[in-house]
Amino acid sequence: MDTSNLDSQEKQNLEMYKGFMGFMRNSAIVVSVILILMAYFLL
Repeated sequence: MDTSNLDSQEKQNLEMYKGFMGFMRNSAIVVSVILILMAYFLL
C-alpha cells in the first residue's frame, strides 16, 4: 500500500477542512453583525 499518496490526500483534506471552517466562521461573524445591526435599527 502506498502511504505517501494517502498522506498527501490527508493533507489536502485537512487544508480543505481548515478553509471550510474559516469560511463558516467568517460567514457566522457576518450574519451576527447583520443581526445586531437589524436589532439596533428596529429597536
